[in-house]
Amino acid sequence: MPLTFSSRQSFPYNCEFKMFELQTALSQAHDSSPGPDGIAYNMLRHLDAVSLSNLLHLFNRVWGEQSFPRQWQEAVVIPILKPGKDPANPLHYRPIALTSVLCKTLERMVNARLVFELEKQGCIPPLQSGFRRGRSTFDNIVYLETQIRNAFVRRNHLVSIFFDVEKAYDRTWRHGILRKLYNLGFKGNLPLFIKRFLSSRTFRVRLGNFYSDPFNQVEGVPQGCVLSVTLFILHFSEILNHLPPSVTGTLYVDDLQISCQGCNMRLIERQLQNAINKIVSWCDENGHALSAEKSKCVHFCRKRSIHADPILSIRNNAIPIVDEIRFLGVIFDRKLTFLPHILQLRRKCEKSLNILKVLSCTSWGADRTSLLRIYQAVVLSRIDYGCLVYGSATSAALRRLDTVHHSALRICSGAFRTSPVESLYTICHQLPLHLRRKKLSLQPIFTDGSKAVGHVGCGIIFDADISSFRLHTSFSILTAELLAIFYALQKISLSTQRQFCIYTDSMSSLETLCHPHFQMHPVAMEILGLLQTLQHRGFCILFCWIPSHVGIAGNEQADHSAKTAASLLHREIPYCDVKKSVARRIFSLWQETWDLQVRNKLHYIKPFIGLWPVLPTRGADVKLTRLRIGHTRVTHKYLLFGARTPMCPTCNVDLTVCHILIECSNFNLHRIHFFNSSFLTLSELLGEKHHPNIFNFLKAIRFFTCI
Repeated sequence: MPLTFSSRQSFPYNCEFKMFELQTALSQAHDSSPGPDGIAYNMLRHLDAVSLSNLLHLFNRVWGEQSFPRQWQEAVVIPILKPGKDPANPLHYRPIALTSVLCKTLERMVNARLVFELEKQGCIPPLQSGFRRGRSTFDNIVYLETQIRNAFVRRNHLVSIFFDVEKAYDRTWRHGILRKLYNLGFKGNLPLFIKRFLSSRTFRVRLGNFYSDPFNQVEGVPQGCVLSVTLFILHFSEILNHLPPSVTGTLYVDDLQISCQGCNMRLIERQLQNAINKIVSWCDENGHALSAEKSKCVHFCRKRSIHADPILSIRNNAIPIVDEIRFLGVIFDRKLTFLPHILQLRRKCEKSLNILKVLSCTSWGADRTSLLRIYQAVVLSRIDYGCLVYGSATSAALRRLDTVHHSALRICSGAFRTSPVESLYTICHQLPLHLRRKKLSLQPIFTDGSKAVGHVGCGIIFDADISSFRLHTSFSILTAELLAIFYALQKISLSTQRQFCIYTDSMSSLETLCHPHFQMHPVAMEILGLLQTLQHRGFCILFCWIPSHVGIAGNEQADHSAKTAASLLHREIPYCDVKKSVARRIFSLWQETWDLQVRNKLHYIKPFIGLWPVLPTRGADVKLTRLRIGHTRVTHKYLLFGARTPMCPTCNVDLTVCHILIECSNFNLHRIHFFNSSFLTLSELLGEKHHPNIFNFLKAIRFFTCI
């Protein structure tokens, strides 16, 4: 069917690109290997203003004249062998496509406009979460868990099918993408650019310095391109519209999952088979294929009675029934205990701990700060992922991950193996896992947030009119300042005058407004939108920063009105303020737990949780850590071997770090020599700023090597 995208009507998405769009595209790009032309992103980022203007002019010519450069349609494919696979089999290689960075920069600019239009018009189904702003894999796994929990509460069965789409990207029907754009009403430069972008694609395979002959890619979306994901999502998401009402489905790009629940298994089976037949029919019409062998079916149920599993098939090929499935990185078992996921997660994390063990040598190893950063990046990030879902597992199952956390903290800090875990949390400034899960689960909730003590407000001085609003104590100072600017603009919109200057003492607010970015403050986005509306109406508005508390009458009056505001403003709290409020609450819970550790040796030295300086030398930092915790080799080795508690030969009491440092009379002369006093406290010796002679003292009493 011929598609005509030409139109005399002008659409906003077809206008010429502006400089800020080019700068935004370059700032969002990650450094990657250059394409066939050898141009890298760093080269583009270092261009001067004149060169950037020339580049923007080139992009606008490509955009307006619909002439796509031939070299931009070429790709270099580098095959990467998959781990543990036979190198003689070509199917065991993962192809990495390198395309022109210039083309990808323009694609990113086009993609921003396309995504904006698709989201504004609601063209993408809400249950497609792949590569969409504010969406992630959490949406799909939480949605599935909610369905399973609802089925369990109602004592129903829930059957889920997880489809495997064979070579989804490579088999995408290009004409189907263009037809979708045509049906959505896209005309002009945008669809014409996409049409040129998809046509006449070629690639060459590179092995070392040798290239293959060029191959024509006649179907599928191009690999390694920015636009490819959006175009694929636009086309493939249509599959959700063909599901019957009784069956729900979710997508994360091409990860398709459908579910049906009820009390009658045979009815569920018929409904799901009907949905499968419709999905297969849609795939036949659009060039996709489903793999029956790789697709899986899970019957979620907690009923103890014997009942048959459903029999489902794709083209008369039975779909395997399994007891557990790995879905978007989380293993769901049929009774939703999450024990298989926790056990596998523990095995992977224990292997990753070997990296820390290699880097933590006490003589030459990395410092504690570096080790903790590696732990957070390599291990803790895995534990965090999916905790919103698997955090509902039993306490006994979740405690299996605590051992990984504790082992990592001991390695990073160099603490002795018998050290109390509460001391490990405090010395490394790391939350316990149960509090960390609570913090991560609370972050998506929008509540009130602020940084003032007991009162937050904003005030606006407009001529002789004084307006003030009291905000919830959870709002941040930045949000309060931005709200003051926003309501000042609202007052300006009602005025008959057209020229205004807004004075503010908040430099952070002006910087936020001057540098728009992908995850911008929501109030700042409202301000920019209102500013654009006012500019179209002929308003000329300037912003000026002034220093605070220097006697400027208007500024002092606005500050006073904000502090004394009484009228409560009911407004949604920005997510960025919520995170800070939640973090403070979680930290206070941690501090309350630490306050109960009155018999803990570290608690006496460090009653308040906080970051302390780390010694640059790994060996010295480990020894200081063990002294602070109170567990050393000489004082607590007996716990590992079941021996008796060591005794001080002079004082005939238990040998402890406290006794050695400040109590044993045998070392009084050494204390006077190194510390100028024989009456000391552990805080003076081992506090945040430890005594500079502590190690010399330990060496003199021959305790340094026994720590």
